[in-house]
Amino acid sequence: FRSNLDACLHSLSPDTCVGVRHFHAFEWRAHDIDFSPLQRALDRGFAFYFPQEAAMLANKRILAWLSEKNCYLSPDESRLVDDLIPWTRELLTTVSGARDLYRYVLDCQDRLVLKRCMSLSSRDVVVGRLVAADRWRSVVEAAYVAGDSVVQEFVEHESAQIYVDVDGKVDFRKVYPVLSPFFVDGEYCGCQARY
Repeated sequence: FRSNLDACLHSLSPDTCVGVRHFHAFEWRAHDIDFSPLQRALDRGFAFYFPQEAAMLANKRILAWLSEKNCYLSPDESRLVDDLIPWTRELLTTVSGARDLYRYVLDCQDRLVLKRCMSLSSRDVVVGRLVAADRWRSVVEAAYVAGDSVVQEFVEHESAQIYVDVDGKVDFRKVYPVLSPFFVDGEYCGCQARY
């Protein structure tokens, strides 16, 4: 990827001046990926934008609103939400039923995941079944006080075996990929896989 980025961006026609930015700067820094090819493209007049849904889905409150049906949805949209979005609720002290939800979250630790609303790439995620009860209680209480998190039904992901380079040796790793297909004007045009 690193060696091809500059060549790929340089090969684009000057008529093509808009790109979809589908990366996070902190991840690139963590993997020591050079930003200079992007800077050269920007210097040539290119613009890179997040897709519209990326900004919307970056805030997990929207997943809670959809899951709770706190917005107008057509019957087809409602079925789509039911099929694709796990049960999700905001952890707020100011909504009716907050105490009942709080008790439910503590009692059902093994079935839930706590996620900070404005965090990406599995940062600030606590999987209930993977932590001790006192740690779960602590993060849930902190989330209620901060009002910055959602709780979501735990969904077991399909695993996959992939080849990885570990110190120059090829090895298999079990990963849990998240697939994000891309569509332009209703036509499939690619997919991003994260794990």
